[in-house]
Amino acid sequence: MLTDRRRKLAVIHIAKKELALDDDTYRTLLAGAAGVDSAGKIANDRQYCDVMRAFRRAGYQPKPPAGRKAPDAQMGKCYALWCELHRVGAVRSKAWGSMMAWVGRQLGGHQDILRADQMSHLIEALKRWQRRITEESEA
Repeated sequence: MLTDRRRKLAVIHIAKKELALDDDTYRTLLAGAAGVDSAGKIANDRQYCDVMRAFRRAGYQPKPPAGRKAPDAQMGKCYALWCELHRVGAVRSKAWGSMMAWVGRQLGGHQDILRADQMSHLIEALKRWQRRITEESEA
């Protein structure tokens, strides 16, 4: 079941407002992405993520919650570490989408709005992975 359902519904309605979607367009987007005609009918995290992907394709750019550091610099650090892992052959693709798929697996599928502590966890995980690869190649 959805965790923090109210927050997720709020994010959906913020995206609708920022994209200036009329009701028909909004309901068409929900139906196409999650098979529902109302955000209240979203039953699981997969549907929520599908809806948020559809909003991002339509141009929505989520903002970090007020008072939190924007994770852009940290995401850049993650991507730099990811590219280095690709360079040494630890990952097959250096594509952003590949990294984000890994992020989703690390965080249990919740990658829409990342908190600073989650970003730090991801960076440290990538650094540990990089150290393991370096130690293996030196052995």
